[in-house]
Amino acid sequence: MRWSHTLTNQSVSQQGLGRDPYGRIVTRRFPRREPLTGQRQASTVANQSVSQPVRGSARCPAPTGGTRLRPREAEQAEPLACLPPSAHTQQLQERDHAFPSDSVGHHDSSAATTRVLTQARAQAAPPGPRRGYYTDPATAAAEQQRIFEKSWQLVGHESDLPVAGSRFAAPVAGREVQLVRREDGGVSGHLNVCRHRGAQLLTQAESKQVEPAIRCPYHGWTYHLDGTLVGAPEGRQIPCLDKPRLGLFPVRVESFLGFLFASLDPDAVPLAESCAGLVEAVGRYCGPDLTVVGKHRIHSSENIERQNANWKVVVDNFLEGYHVPVAHPGLMRLFDYQNYTAEPQSAYTLFEVPLREKPSSNPTERLYQRLASPMPGLGEADRRVWRYVAIYPNTLLDFYPDHVLAWSVLPDGHDGATLPGAYYARPGAGLRTRLARRLNIHIGWVTNDEDAELVARVQRGLSTPGTSRDRCRTGRTRSPGSTNGSGRTWPAR
Repeated sequence: MRWSHTLTNQSVSQQGLGRDPYGRIVTRRFPRREPLTGQRQASTVANQSVSQPVRGSARCPAPTGGTRLRPREAEQAEPLACLPPSAHTQQLQERDHAFPSDSVGHHDSSAATTRVLTQARAQAAPPGPRRGYYTDPATAAAEQQRIFEKSWQLVGHESDLPVAGSRFAAPVAGREVQLVRREDGGVSGHLNVCRHRGAQLLTQAESKQVEPAIRCPYHGWTYHLDGTLVGAPEGRQIPCLDKPRLGLFPVRVESFLGFLFASLDPDAVPLAESCAGLVEAVGRYCGPDLTVVGKHRIHSSENIERQNANWKVVVDNFLEGYHVPVAHPGLMRLFDYQNYTAEPQSAYTLFEVPLREKPSSNPTERLYQRLASPMPGLGEADRRVWRYVAIYPNTLLDFYPDHVLAWSVLPDGHDGATLPGAYYARPGAGLRTRLARRLNIHIGWVTNDEDAELVARVQRGLSTPGTSRDRCRTGRTRSPGSTNGSGRTWPAR
């Protein structure tokens, strides 16, 4: 076992303790507690929820029931997109078992030794994050199964499927899914794979097509829009052709705030239930009637930006505002930084930041301040407030008076992330609002360039051996501005 405290060498010697090669105080007179193995370990992992972080733990605070936290009050809070519970548990176990004792195994119950151990534990500093969580390929692979297969993934917007037969393909947890608008107006989701020989049914280039059925381009097996098999060439000569059993593999789909989400987990809690508070908080910004602005689409892989950092580094950057005064001078000229708030919940966090009344010294920012006006459906109270939402684990939504930005952070290996997303606006906005939107998007790209460099620096630092255990973590609140630029990290211009 190991401890970290400030006892002097003399007091260490008096208690019969020693120091390890790194100068840390150790005792070799207590038996080592072996890590969980076999059935005990399997039972522990099985009892952990993989759809949410550990609530109330040091790495992820318990939900506050809507309590609004100011930046300094939330410095010790961890981002919602932190490590899965099993990883957190493993980290605590490793803290206890990092240094094995020798084979003596004697138990010294002297009061003096007990006093020293109590003092050592009381003064022990919490461990920093393990580098492996951000740099280990095996961890990145495990996250696909433990996190992304168990959660809702943003794949598009209702407007991407305007009529029956509209369809598109999108990545979900290392797979590709196809979403289709049915004749009854609903949306069906399936794995983008034919049940016959496993051919890809729909490519990105074909996503704009509208067809009355789903037909495999290989052998012509045909499926209804709900995924049921309706025909196969020479089907009467295939004795094992059981049409009811050979429908497309289903994928759960949910429309929430007008955005389309897909999940591979049949037991995933509906977003309408886990994120119910968002409907009242930001529902007026959203809906199926939003229109896309520009060429980018959430489901499209064209012109997508890749950031040179682990996906958790990018999400962490979205969630914390400690870096804004140093790294984002433009945002500091716009934000009333001392008055933004955070409302953490178990499945999401909502942030709000008011804009300053004082004119910016930058002409573009100053013009935006003058032109900022709400879209149709928003009120005067929304004119000078920016709102942000992070839905666990990797969906990020930005709500501005003049537009909405929806994007997600997808892992691309252990040291990279891709950021698909799109801009949306309510129809009927006036010229003033449209001009403000263009200025706002420009301001966002400036901040994006700053954040892209920052997260790459963090990734390079985390890749440095010997630096993971004593890294100081402060400033846990999300910078509302880190999306107005850092949030716009997804599309490549």
